[in-house]
Amino acid sequence: MRLKRLMVRLLLAPLALGSLLGAPTIDAHQTDAASRHDALAAWSVWQPIGGVVTSAPALTTRGPNMLDVFVRGGDNGLWHAWWENGAWSTWERLGGDLASSPACVSWGPQRIDCFAMQRVNDHLWHLYWDGTSWQGWQDLGGNLTAAPTVSTWGPNRLDVFVRGTNNNMWQLYWDGTGWQGWQDLGGPLTSAPACVGSSNRLINCVVRGSTGRVYLKWYDGSAWRGWFDLGGTAASTPSISSWDPTHFDLFVRGDNDTLLHRASDRGTWGNWEDLGGELAGAPACVSSMRQRIDCLAAGIMDPLTNTSPGLLWKWWS
Repeated sequence: MRLKRLMVRLLLAPLALGSLLGAPTIDAHQTDAASRHDALAAWSVWQPIGGVVTSAPALTTRGPNMLDVFVRGGDNGLWHAWWENGAWSTWERLGGDLASSPACVSWGPQRIDCFAMQRVNDHLWHLYWDGTSWQGWQDLGGNLTAAPTVSTWGPNRLDVFVRGTNNNMWQLYWDGTGWQGWQDLGGPLTSAPACVGSSNRLINCVVRGSTGRVYLKWYDGSAWRGWFDLGGTAASTPSISSWDPTHFDLFVRGDNDTLLHRASDRGTWGNWEDLGGELAGAPACVSSMRQRIDCLAAGIMDPLTNTSPGLLWKWWS
């Protein structure tokens, strides 16, 4: 049996990567074209990049070929590293006493917002980078039963989603002047939600339902729609990414611990495809530009050597 426990120590050494490169309409029609994306593009092999973590990662982007990864470390603090100009940074500690995986998003090159549960209570806590320094932590209240997720559709807009005590999805949003909410969006959920925003005020949220299948709920710019059954067998919280308002990529860890992927292109959902790997937790995926996807997930610890590959990295371009 595969050992799925994550080790409880975050390695503070640099990530040793060297020169590695680093609104769907509701149409359940199956097509190979959507799942393959572009015949000229391809998925990389899985690359171990080190760092041993105690949560699923959060992954966001501040621009083309820029990645920011956040994890909960062995001290329960929030840790951050970034990929820029073809190299990974060292880790930096951002404080906190986290009780969940973090969730982070960027709406511009000089802004990152992060959210997590803290061990002091089951509230939502907020930390942000203003282009110069990190500010926070701020208690935003709520009653969370799983890690939060956050999306944005443009500058000064944040939409945070959590699973509440009734197992429904709840929304809190920042409109540029203040926090608004909470709003109950229904359910039930058996995982944390995952959401992505688009420039046309579209939000797509995916969750694992009571049978392990993935369900979609979306905001069309004026009202919430769904839930819509996308199938699959999810063994983790899903992840969803987008490079424009007509294209979305859905990822889950399957019941065989591999990464499963399904794409929607111009309203048509493709087939599920198995991207391999040996994952110990939920994936985190993001598109930093058109025709580019990066995914990170914690790898399974080898029971024979008692060692872990840490975070695994896979990309498509």
